[in-house]
Amino acid sequence: MQLYRQPTREPSGEVDPRLVAQIEALCARAAALASRAAALTHEAAQLRAAAESTLRLLPGANAKHLQAVPLIQGSPLSPRQLEVADLVAAGLSNRQIGERLVVTERTVETHLERIFARLEIQSRAQLARWVTEQELLDHGSRSWLRSGG
Repeated sequence: MQLYRQPTREPSGEVDPRLVAQIEALCARAAALASRAAALTHEAAQLRAAAESTLRLLPGANAKHLQAVPLIQGSPLSPRQLEVADLVAAGLSNRQIGERLVVTERTVETHLERIFARLEIQSRAQLARWVTEQELLDHGSRSWLRSGG
């Protein structure tokens, strides 16, 4: 009894250019989608942070009001840390950030210490570069951060 065996192919050294083009197109699309997903994740984190900030201003409000707002996964920073990072990248001082977020300057310093540790960076300039590289600084959709409300 003889079993049928598929003949083995030796690589010819030539690759179909259509296949290469298709692979390159798939990789480019995957990169574009990953970039867009990161931007959307950050924007959602910013909106949640804004909701949390606003919620703190309302008398008698609590976290149950945020149940409909999903937590953001995928960023090394929390929504509040992303908000602080955006404001640093926009050039605000710790005092200005504290005033904008209605927290003490020391709280801002603590956020920055934790951000620096998570991102393994050591300066505000490196943080601003990280924000820019992550395409997180979108002047159009988050102009409310810089305008104060």
